[in-house]
Amino acid sequence: MEAAEWEISKENVMPLKHGRNVSKLNATLSEKPKGMRERRADLETERQAFENRLQEVEERFLQNKEGEDPLREWVRYINWLQEAMPSDSQEATLVLERCARRFQEEALYKQDPRYLKIWISYADRLSSPGEIFKFLHKKKIGTTQALFWAAWAFVAEKSGNFSLADKLYTKGIELHALPIELLAERRHHFQRRMSRHWLRLNEEGRAAAFEGGDEGGPEGRGGRSALATKKEKRRTVNGASRPSSAASSSARTPSSRVL
Repeated sequence: MEAAEWEISKENVMPLKHGRNVSKLNATLSEKPKGMRERRADLETERQAFENRLQEVEERFLQNKEGEDPLREWVRYINWLQEAMPSDSQEATLVLERCARRFQEEALYKQDPRYLKIWISYADRLSSPGEIFKFLHKKKIGTTQALFWAAWAFVAEKSGNFSLADKLYTKGIELHALPIELLAERRHHFQRRMSRHWLRLNEEGRAAAFEGGDEGGPEGRGGRSALATKKEKRRTVNGASRPSSAASSSARTPSSRVL
């Protein structure tokens, strides 16, 4: 029953796209209150060690960018946070944002897949992820990566903007974003989903029309036209009949009236 503690506490744990180590997660979630306090103290010590290591690497990177890779330390830090502190999604989000904004002007990382994944993980935690992709596109971050176009297209699809999603897949393929096979595969799956979507809408529309019934027929589409007949009063003059003056005047145009 290794997954028991995970099942009980999963509503408090931020899910990861690649899944979690259930054994580590259970060890964290099933500790006693006293053990939890000690665990938190240990985690804080370890977290501070990551922060100190980041600061050292950043300082060396600023002095000499050759041979230094501060992004590697950020990735390690983020991975550790997500595994060691699964309930503290706010802390992980803040670190993701710090990392993302730290390197947004660094040409070294603009097309680095690791850096793009940091941005995507951050965007996935926001209510309007599409704005992040617009920002990345403007800054030319990740634009040579197939994952950039596929992720942005998926966000557009989820928001119901199917036209934009299709354009994004097409644009990525036109730019030969790599790996191109990934983008082609994602676009193929998207087109299949769209085919099912429009087919379902069409079937629902036909079903609704059928359930509504045909209210046609001569009466349903316009009803009968009633013909009214008027009796003209006639008067006889010298044995001849002619329309009354009222009936005669109603048949004239206004200009034919005799004053």
